[in-house]
Amino acid sequence: MAWFKRKDGGNGSAGAEDGGGLNIQPDKARAWFNQARTAADTRNYAYAITCYLNGIKFDPTSLEAHKSLYEIASLYIRGGGKPASGKEIRSVLGDKRPVDRLAAAELAWITDILNGHLNLRFVAEAADLGLSEVAYWAGEIGVNILARTRKPGKNALVQYLDIFEQIGAYEMAVKVGEVALAMDRSDAPLQARIRNLSAQATMDKGRYEANVGQEGSFRSSIRDAEAQKQLIEEDTFAAGTEAMTRRVQRARAEWEANPLDTAAIQRLGDLLAKSGDEKLESEGIEVFRRGYRDTSEYRFRMQAGDIKLLQARRRLRALRSKAEQSGDPADLARAEAGEKEILQAEAAEFRDRCEKYPTDLGLQFELGTRLYELGNFDEAIDALQRAQEDARHRARAQHLIGLCFLKQEWFDEAVDSLRLAVDTYEFKDDEQHLAMRYDLMCALEAHARENDDLAAAEEAGEHSKAIALKQLAFRDIRQKRDAIRQLIKDLKSRRT
Repeated sequence: MAWFKRKDGGNGSAGAEDGGGLNIQPDKARAWFNQARTAADTRNYAYAITCYLNGIKFDPTSLEAHKSLYEIASLYIRGGGKPASGKEIRSVLGDKRPVDRLAAAELAWITDILNGHLNLRFVAEAADLGLSEVAYWAGEIGVNILARTRKPGKNALVQYLDIFEQIGAYEMAVKVGEVALAMDRSDAPLQARIRNLSAQATMDKGRYEANVGQEGSFRSSIRDAEAQKQLIEEDTFAAGTEAMTRRVQRARAEWEANPLDTAAIQRLGDLLAKSGDEKLESEGIEVFRRGYRDTSEYRFRMQAGDIKLLQARRRLRALRSKAEQSGDPADLARAEAGEKEILQAEAAEFRDRCEKYPTDLGLQFELGTRLYELGNFDEAIDALQRAQEDARHRARAQHLIGLCFLKQEWFDEAVDSLRLAVDTYEFKDDEQHLAMRYDLMCALEAHARENDDLAAAEEAGEHSKAIALKQLAFRDIRQKRDAIRQLIKDLKSRRT
């Protein structure tokens, strides 16, 4: 099967690139996409795939083309089509330009759709090209594939997290990170990173991060290929420090010319925040603070707060790294104190935002999470009970509510809340779901011991059995199962 029989006028190149950037040619891409649809209508799916890949080399930004290619590939596979061979994939590489690598990775994946490793490779290629919307769409498919595997790997989840962070899809990065964290609760750096990403997820509401993954969200303001190229260039600092400095200088000049222009404030503040230079970040804080003071737009106040928190977390990482290397109790104590200070600062920030936007249930969830980690259980429950009204956060909020009750030894309430979380959570038997069942098991065991409740002990035993059958190495499930079995025996003996 010849996946890439060229029909490009004999020059052997489907699209050109200038200095590593994308030179999009939508007219040529459209011709290939039209030919692909014609081939698909006649059920010539293999040739339709070839046409779509040719077109994507001319316009890799077309999310609709990637989606259509995915659908055609599904039909191809259902009809008995085989995964592309190594030789066929290499033929797509052509001149090995970035768009060639993207097309080759996409061919490998879409002809072997359930292969999570191949999906991850394609998503990484899309992200590296600045194709954020494409990377998000394919990444979401990949995460769902991973969630349905018997033992999803933590490393793969962290790689997806890296990519979602890279493209600014912070909410999805948090979701993936929490599943990875459920596999290893001792991973303190990952835990801190998730908190960082949670704060990022609240930034720039109204920009493309808030709507990433929705149809047209990344391209709604793009009118032609040149605008798309400019968006890609301005969303990355890969061009180097010199190019970044020029962009900052241009943005600063625009802002100084009209400091009340909200677009100029946003542009300069964004560039300064992304610089990675603490001095420039601090300038960004002042730009956003002044923007809030001058325009009363609350988003600028939030963004100033986000940069401050990012700087604090960076300092905390340095403290934690020093403590891990030295093992000095004083260093460990400083790192622990720094962790608590950041949690308190984040809680204060989200509390203020919740007062400003009381109907934003995502903010309520972020506040509740921080309050739980600080041990402010009653206030955390209040915020999380609001957050659970949002379907996106419902199961995780119910889980944390149950843990708040469990920490306070309100075992009946803990059991009810954790049972709701287990029943509500979508991906049954993934790591997060196992963590919920484990916590429910612990609550049932505690309730059974306090009340001599055999039925609760037996229900705890059923959960321990299910977890052990699914993943015997999960936490201390061997010891917990033995303890619960002994508890059941003891309670039964008391009744005889």
